[in-house]
Amino acid sequence: MTVPSPNDHIQSLERELGALHKELASINLKRNDIKKATRVMAQHFKQVSKRHEQLNRFYEKHKKELWFAVVAGNTPIATRAEEKMKKVIEEQAQLQRDMPDQYKSWAWIVKAKNECTEKRRECKVKISLKEEEIHRLRPCDSVTCKHCKRIDITALKKAKVAFKDGVARMKVKLK
Repeated sequence: MTVPSPNDHIQSLERELGALHKELASINLKRNDIKKATRVMAQHFKQVSKRHEQLNRFYEKHKKELWFAVVAGNTPIATRAEEKMKKVIEEQAQLQRDMPDQYKSWAWIVKAKNECTEKRRECKVKISLKEEEIHRLRPCDSVTCKHCKRIDITALKKAKVAFKDGVARMKVKLK
């Protein structure tokens, strides 16, 4: 029975990590596409809302015009104002009929965004777990390491001395 080499295990973990990074990159690309679709959806929604507000203003304007024409007894102007009001009402009704279909068509964007966010979160968790496992098998040379929670006192002192020397040199150059 042969025992697998630790290097083989580390290499397989690194391959898996590379695959996870590729998956995360594809998820990010998909996420960017969804963001673009969301922006288009929001822009269209703003345009529809703006048009609806504009139609409301037109309706109020024509209603006022109709009222003044009726009070003045001017039948032709009242008839024109009434026709304009009917056109505005028909256009508003058309907007109201179209909105549910638009909401249904936009629902896939929201659903895709939620799924993409969840996949991205899961992928990041898997990546961090693989990185920690690789790190446990092959520790780093860092002075302070968040994974193995070690602090090498002598290396830390050397780093402090080197930093102080660098600061002293900078002060000399500035003078």
